[in-house]
Amino acid sequence: MQFLEELKTRGVVRTAVIYVGAAFAVLQGVELLVDALRLPEITLTIAAVATMVGLPVALVVSWAFDIRPDSPETQMRSQSWLTGRTIIAGAALLAAGVLLGIAPQYFAEPEPVATDKPIRRYEILLPDDAPIEFIGSSPLRTPVRAFAISPDGEKLIYTGPSEVGVTKLYVRRLDDFEVQPLEGTEGAYRPFVSPNGRLVAFFAFDELRVVPLNGGPVQTIVAAPNPRGGAWMGDDRILYRDREGMRTWTVGIGGADRDPSPVNNPVDGGGNDIDLISTMYPTPNGRGVLTTAFPGNERSPALVVWQPDSGELHEIIQMPVFAQAADGGLVYVMGNDLLAVDYDVESMSVSGEPRRVGTELRRDISLPQYVLSDSTLIYATGAPYRQVQVAHITTDWQVESTNIPPGRHINLSVSPDGKRLAATILDGNQNQDIWVFSTADGQGRKITRGGDNHHPMWSDDGDTIYFYHSGTDEPNGVYFTSSNSATFERELVLESRFHPDDVHPGDLAMLRLEDDGQMDYSMVNLRTGDKTIVADQKGVHEDLGNLSPDGRWIALTSDASGRYEVIVKPLDGSTPAVQVSLEGGEEPRWSADMSELYYRYGTKMFSARVYSEQDALMVSAPQEVLDDPRWINVGGYSYWPDPLNGGFVILRESQPSTTHSLRVVEGWQNIRPDPIQSSAIR
Repeated sequence: MQFLEELKTRGVVRTAVIYVGAAFAVLQGVELLVDALRLPEITLTIAAVATMVGLPVALVVSWAFDIRPDSPETQMRSQSWLTGRTIIAGAALLAAGVLLGIAPQYFAEPEPVATDKPIRRYEILLPDDAPIEFIGSSPLRTPVRAFAISPDGEKLIYTGPSEVGVTKLYVRRLDDFEVQPLEGTEGAYRPFVSPNGRLVAFFAFDELRVVPLNGGPVQTIVAAPNPRGGAWMGDDRILYRDREGMRTWTVGIGGADRDPSPVNNPVDGGGNDIDLISTMYPTPNGRGVLTTAFPGNERSPALVVWQPDSGELHEIIQMPVFAQAADGGLVYVMGNDLLAVDYDVESMSVSGEPRRVGTELRRDISLPQYVLSDSTLIYATGAPYRQVQVAHITTDWQVESTNIPPGRHINLSVSPDGKRLAATILDGNQNQDIWVFSTADGQGRKITRGGDNHHPMWSDDGDTIYFYHSGTDEPNGVYFTSSNSATFERELVLESRFHPDDVHPGDLAMLRLEDDGQMDYSMVNLRTGDKTIVADQKGVHEDLGNLSPDGRWIALTSDASGRYEVIVKPLDGSTPAVQVSLEGGEEPRWSADMSELYYRYGTKMFSARVYSEQDALMVSAPQEVLDDPRWINVGGYSYWPDPLNGGFVILRESQPSTTHSLRVVEGWQNIRPDPIQSSAIR
């Protein structure tokens, strides 16, 4: 009892009470600062340790520097010891100790951020009636990213089938077996989650929409015809692209002003627009997006960070890669592997040795199917990169295999006699060359070498192949070579930035023209170089055209209505254009006798009867004639007439368009490097 009285007399108890109260207040303030200033989580730990260490020090100081009252007045005043002066002094002492405790981390050499989550690899299975849909989750049935992940890495959001024949969104917690549909999301594709994990944005029926991740009413943000993808820029802004090509817009979420604001394309030093050629993914700080582009005068694409607000474009890796970044790490694609490197978001740079964090990655055409959070990586597995099959559609609309071996085929062309097939093939070094195959036995040989060579087209007699060449010191443009020669010689026909889509009798070519993001068409005589504009409607993409056998009409893919439709117009402009497709269409082709006009939409082929009435072209209502779930869209024409056997030649995926399983890698940032090539890091 005497010791306790001594503690009270010396003010030790008073000091302890003041210290504990001040410590609680300071720790609450530090916690707020950690959230507001995005300080490292260790800051709060250091502050707590500092307060515990400071308590015994304060008590010892209070005992040692005892000042006893020496008068009755002082004794009376000392009874009211909880004064503003003592509280301020105690808080100041505590704050100084905390600052001294956390200061060293700001002067020490920073270390790569690594989560403390243990490394776990496992597979999750989805219900039989709710698989992930890849090709088929977008209106044109082109491959798009079919799933997303919540920022905490605990929830998978994906597109799957619905009761009305289109996709919708599902949510599956990684620690649960059940999946939950997000009601009202029919037609959804390209989902992406807000940084706070509360909202999911997606596209459906040419609109950008959002829905709460836990379910709730769906909100339409803005019309987005033919969207190309989007990314959250913080919790209340979305950056997205629509049919205006490389134009981008920002959209306010939850505010009174819902009008989109235009954002300028990135430009090089000469003021020229730089093409962004892949899907955009936000950087961890929310100020930029990761995408792939051709920075400066580079001939090869590179992974870049583009900051839309400032217009800055910063190159990270000089390779044609797809990548996503999390806090402290970046995961990119090499073939069918996923590689991770350390990533500093402020300096926008990578460092360290790459380590393999995923294998057997699924890539639909070229799009890799994976998503990433700070702690969790989820990806789909599939066939080797770009492995596709060449198939034949018979005259009775059956799909049959051919003797052409599966490979990295990109675009094809059948010879006039139907006995040979020219194909663009991508090799292991990402180079493109033209090969010629025999349709009888599938034997092939390469006929180009050096640079990128693609979009082969046969001359009338089958002795010459026209193709587009780029990537060397020679001018970019249309070249030709002998279809029988093995000397790899080529000659320039037409210098151009854009490749022809097709060659017609008389060696007339349909050449794409692009100006300010608008796609138009001209007819080019490959013998003389003469050009004639045939489609240049302002503000409208007119693409994938086919000239009628009589040379009077042109069938085009046009987005004048807000989505891609097939139209027919006379070359002389004498009559208005006629719309052929009713609910979307692309890639029109005439039959040899002009009695039918074919087109595709997604995985379906349609046919419309064509006839003349008083010198006007009439087209009947189109009928569906084929639906092949593995038919793929290769970014141009994806089917070619077969003059020998009738029907068409098409490209098919070598894997199903859905899957019921995904691989999960938790703690991917803690995986250590293995002995793989690291030349990709520059």
